[in-house]
Amino acid sequence: MQGYSPAWAPDGKRLTYSCREGVGLCVLDVATGAETLIVAATDTWSGADSSTWSPDGTWIAFTRISTDGDEYTQHRQLFRVRADGSELVPIPHTYPRATSPDWSPDGATILYTDVYSGRGGEESGDIWSIRPDGTGKRRVTRTAGSQVSGAWSPDGDRIAMYNGPEFPYANMDGVWTTKADGTGRKFVVRAAGAPSWHPTKAWAPTPVPESGSASGQRIAFVAASEAGYDLFTVHPGSQSVEQLTTTGTAHSPTWSPDHTQIAYGSHSDSGIWLIDVRTRTRHRVADLSYPWQFSMAWSPDGRQMVWPDANELIVFDLRTRQRTTITLETDGASLYPTWSPNGRQIAFALQSSLGRWDIAVVSARGGDVRRVIRLPGVETHLNWSPDGRRLLFAHRSGPYWAETTSLFSVRPDGSDVRELKSTPGLDAEPAWSPDGRHFAYYSDGPAPYGKAPQPGIWTAGPYGGSPRLVHRDRAITDVDW
Repeated sequence: MQGYSPAWAPDGKRLTYSCREGVGLCVLDVATGAETLIVAATDTWSGADSSTWSPDGTWIAFTRISTDGDEYTQHRQLFRVRADGSELVPIPHTYPRATSPDWSPDGATILYTDVYSGRGGEESGDIWSIRPDGTGKRRVTRTAGSQVSGAWSPDGDRIAMYNGPEFPYANMDGVWTTKADGTGRKFVVRAAGAPSWHPTKAWAPTPVPESGSASGQRIAFVAASEAGYDLFTVHPGSQSVEQLTTTGTAHSPTWSPDHTQIAYGSHSDSGIWLIDVRTRTRHRVADLSYPWQFSMAWSPDGRQMVWPDANELIVFDLRTRQRTTITLETDGASLYPTWSPNGRQIAFALQSSLGRWDIAVVSARGGDVRRVIRLPGVETHLNWSPDGRRLLFAHRSGPYWAETTSLFSVRPDGSDVRELKSTPGLDAEPAWSPDGRHFAYYSDGPAPYGKAPQPGIWTAGPYGGSPRLVHRDRAITDVDW
């Protein structure tokens, strides 16, 4: 027998799946291997897909594929049918884009994806719920990105789903959960899809270890929130977390040298904002040319900021609002600038037109670009140590389906390259503490034997030793100390 999209019956003795090369819906008796075709193709409906059982095992809801449309824009509708193949009826108000149904544990509603597929390969989706008779249709998700493959938790309190990339956080695509009303989003795991809940047991998270004695002020970071992505801070000692923004549009936080303000970008209005950490007052200070310019740095005296613009660096005076352009005589694009502690140089990542990446340095007044180092892969999130002796950076390598991200440091002259952290998952967003005795970073975390990984903000010594988990959260995108 051949088929796809299997779904267990509540008794665990039967499966529904798309059979006969996807044109019909079959029920399989797991013990005997007997296959029964309960819904066949017709001239109007060419195939069946993605089924779900009612909690009492009497009904099956499934996606039926219409002969209308074409290979790019297939029309679909939800149907329900008795487990013996009788009483086949359409579920109203689900044509023409409904797919991936999942019956709620109480039997009252069916979760499904309203998905659009365009001729240009574009695809988007939202999670909806509806009663089995077609009444009570309600939209569950309204956030950025594409939400598909919704799945109820066994207690009906939460929904798991795949969320496609949300610009500019393409690294946050993966499995998320949300409350049944669409609020309370939580990130679960990157680069994964088609979630399915464990039917009987909710696994307890690994306890958060006690924080070490990492010194310094609070760590700023951006993480998923009710509104989207917002700015937070956490103290490395007490682990107390404070949320500073609620707009859902924050990215790329960077502390002022006196640690009284945080500059950050807003991907909704392409602007740079300053927020006073004590009073929470904020104001917009500059426009960016493009919304995807999401890296910036303060000068050591706190009077200027720098951010990239294609093959240029823009130096912005915070008092006069004047801009000075440092033109880089290169064929590539600059990213992730960081100012030297003496204010004389700016280091940045340089992406060439051929796709090669370097760490490079240029005088803060402009001039020739000096390349520091090139590793096979991509260098991101540069951070100059407070004593000026080392550059900290993240390094991505490997094909996209098996990519690894590790943390390195190097002297500004390109010598003494050191790998500091490399776990099986992601190690990224490194930032020195103000005293240079530690650095903070996001990590998917090590997986102690027999336990789950511990993703979140970690700190480590300058050579990568004595790692400590400060704040556990999978949905972190930017870190600065």
